Amino acid sequence: MNDLTPYLTDSDDWIIPCAESMGWDALSAYYNRVFLRLLQMPKGGHLVVTKIVRPDNYKLFLHCVCTAIRELEHMSEDSYYIEDKGKLILKR
Repeated sequence: MNDLTPYLTDSDDWIIPCAESMGWDALSAYYNRVFLRLLQMPKGGHLVVTKIVRPDNYKLFLHCVCTAIRELEHMSEDSYYIEDKGKLILKR
């Protein structure tokens, strides 16, 4: 897939339908793994979505990333950027 930007979101409207579909416990566990991965990423580090996520999980992963980035920004953590059409996540 060349463009993952359709999976980027600036709202949390995805959470309830997703939780109803996969279950709250499963969603919470997945989100927590994504959140911790971003939090523990070294400054200057990056993630290549297409290398670490199965294509069938791109949407869920990027929804979690967007929500986690908003949460981390409220915690005054480093800046995160999503680039290369949603395929690259940077921490600066």
